[in-house]
Amino acid sequence: MRNMRMIGRESMTTSEHRIECVFTHAKETKGTHQYKEDGDDIKIGTLYLKKHALTDGVPDAVKVTVEW
Repeated sequence: MRNMRMIGRESMTTSEHRIECVFTHAKETKGTHQYKEDGDDIKIGTLYLKKHALTDGVPDAVKVTVEW
């Protein structure tokens, strides 16, 4: 990563490369919620979020940003 600095347990980055994808809730499994990437130009595919991480309810869609 370029220009990375740690702040507590999180990091702040400045990146030249970025992918932003929207995922729609597909199904619930034993310990996770599965999300499928929207659109025709799939870059990530399937995303699994642990149930315990979704403390405020299960969203219908999530947006993910990947930087490097």
